Amino acid sequence: MNSVFRVLLIAMVALGSTNAMAHSMEDVEASLNEKERYAQFVDQPAPEFDLTGVDGNALPLPT
Repeated sequence: MNSVFRVLLIAMVALGSTNAMAHSMEDVEASLNEKERYAQFVDQPAPEFDLTGVDGNALPLPT
């Protein structure tokens, strides 16, 4: 019974991922622009910054 559940779960994930890949980037941006007034797409890298963990240590982003 456990293996049947695994097969069904894998099949659902596989079917769901094929639908997600069917959208072009332009379609996604257009859809977001319709729903979100403040969405802004910028084609440039983000500025460098560090994240601070809960213990106060700086966590640099990987490059």
